[in-house]
This record gives sequence, C-alpha cells and structure tokens, in this order.
Amino acid sequence: MKQMLNSMLLFWLACALIGCGSDSMSGVASSAAGNIAVNEQGGSSGTDPQAPELFFSVSRSSIQAGDTVVLTWNASKADTCFASGQWTGDRAKVGEETVTLIGTGVYNFRLVCTAGQQSVEKVLTVVVTEKMSLPTIQLDPSVQEAESLFKWLVQAESA
Repeated sequence: MKQMLNSMLLFWLACALIGCGSDSMSGVASSAAGNIAVNEQGGSSGTDPQAPELFFSVSRSSIQAGDTVVLTWNASKADTCFASGQWTGDRAKVGEETVTLIGTGVYNFRLVCTAGQQSVEKVLTVVVTEKMSLPTIQLDPSVQEAESLFKWLVQAESA
C-alpha cells in the first residue's frame, strides 16, 4: 500500500508541474490518495458498509508563495478525524480551512478519520512556486509633427 501511495504522489507532483488540464487540478488533488479504509492489521476493508468514508479536496494544487488554498472535507460514518503533515491536530468530521503557504516547496496535507477499528486516509499535495511579479508599464505620450508617439518602459521587479 505504501508503494501505491508513493506512486500516486509522484503522479500528482508531475501533474502539478506539467499540468493536467485547467479544470481538473482540484479534482486531481482531491483524489490523490483515494478512499482507503484500513483495519488495525493494515489490510484494506474495501466494501465494508461500516467503514468510514472521506471526501477531502483542495481548492488548488499549485500556487505561488504567499497564496492561500482552501481544504474541504466531509467524513461520513467516522467517529474522529486527525490532521497531520502541514497541518496538525483534531478536526471536526465536516469542515473547511483556509491555509496560507509562505515558502516554496511541496506541502502534504494528511487527514485520517476513524470509526471503531477502521480508518480512512487521504493525502493532498500542494506545490508552491516562487511569487512572480508583474511588470510595470509606463506610457509617455508625446506629440511630434502632428503624430502621436508612444514610448514605454517595461521593468520587472525582483522578489
């Protein structure tokens, strides 16, 4: 199972870096680890009707440093939920949280919800790149021989 999660993580990182379609990014990130119900022995409970179910999504899987993402989750049939990775602590069974990511890198958000001896886990990944600044454009209209001439200067600010 660990190998499967590692393979999925590599896929999602590649997807975040090269793109998987403009509308699919939040859907791609939200299904990064799938719904996996695990019993205490580590086996998958698969179709157990008592197993907790978890919907866990992120608003964007690739952002610039300083931007925010919104994490949304809903754990049905669960008794408790716990977050780890870039966020930690107990979480309600249903919620939404806005997180500001300052530094560049790969951020993992893990949510585990349990019901009795079974649990379901999802991991979402957000890639944060350097903040890009927009260039400043200044127009300087001047008149020469009854014609308008525009000059401009484009400067990119360094971060």
